[in-house]
Amino acid sequence: MPDVTIQLTVPIAGHGGQVKEITLREPCFRELMQFGEPYAQGFGQSVVYQIVNYDVVKSYIGALLKPAERGAKVDLALLDQLCSADTMSLKDVVLGFFSAATSKPSAKTATS
Repeated sequence: MPDVTIQLTVPIAGHGGQVKEITLREPCFRELMQFGEPYAQGFGQSVVYQIVNYDVVKSYIGALLKPAERGAKVDLALLDQLCSADTMSLKDVVLGFFSAATSKPSAKTATS
């Protein structure tokens, strides 16, 4: 999956200037093994639900932040400035990486 960039609805102050967008890269093996999945799924009476683990989502955001091509540097501590809409967008990006990965058919090999 390609990197995902969100345009901030309310820019934040970064190291060296204003931050107007944030890019996250797809998580890799190391992060998945370190942080685990960002949600648990449950099933009940024909309903599937997710319980989001916000501490894990925050860990992923910190690990997946990509440096800006140009402009101000952003780190996890600066994200405290984000408005709720932008915070939710980042959460959705992280969860989207996992929902996209689980919707792909697995490559299974035959064993004898």
